[in-house]
Amino acid sequence: MYINARLIFLNFSFRKEIYNHKDINLVSFTNSSSILDIYPDNHQLALKYLKDTEADLNNVIIMSSDFNIRNSDWNPSFPHHLMHADHLLEIADLLNLERLLSINLVPNRYTDNPNNSNSVIVLIFLRGYSEEFNTHLILPDMRGLFDYSPLIINIVIQEELIQWKRLSLHKGDKKKKDFIKQLRASLGGISTLAIENGQLLERVVGTFAHSIKTIWSKHAKWVRITRQSKDW
Repeated sequence: MYINARLIFLNFSFRKEIYNHKDINLVSFTNSSSILDIYPDNHQLALKYLKDTEADLNNVIIMSSDFNIRNSDWNPSFPHHLMHADHLLEIADLLNLERLLSINLVPNRYTDNPNNSNSVIVLIFLRGYSEEFNTHLILPDMRGLFDYSPLIINIVIQEELIQWKRLSLHKGDKKKKDFIKQLRASLGGISTLAIENGQLLERVVGTFAHSIKTIWSKHAKWVRITRQSKDW
């Protein structure tokens, strides 16, 4: 599995403590969502492992890979329905995932052997209520010398879920000392002696808030949020 470097701020991590199998990659990221990547062998040992392993997972948003299963449900040129396909669909159902249908009904696995036909064995399963996942396209013209065609899916990530930087002042930084000094001077000049009603109280509180925000923005620096970042 490869993650684009431009998404590094989502803090992806492998979760081998949940699924410890050579053919299974479970990857979690910032907002606790997970991606499940499976590459079963001819004996489908990965599917058997998933069925036999108890895991409290309710945050898998996508499961995809070459599942190595030809089946009439997704491969029109293959007339048979196989038991392994049922196992795969059972696992998807347990994870609250549904198989996504391709916009263009073309093969995604190609063979150089004239005795074998091209097939559909690369599948994408999505969380059932994920309306933002709305495009799945097979691009056979982009496969080049490879056996597989790329599968494209558009994913809309809500901005509020992927905050990757924030304003901060480091401990011991001169700017932090300057911030405190200027803040004390500014707040010390705000009179609180004539607060006689709620309207005057709101005015004083608003002046406090404006002073803090202005001085903070002047001295704080933008820093990248990492897994080691403190909440404060």
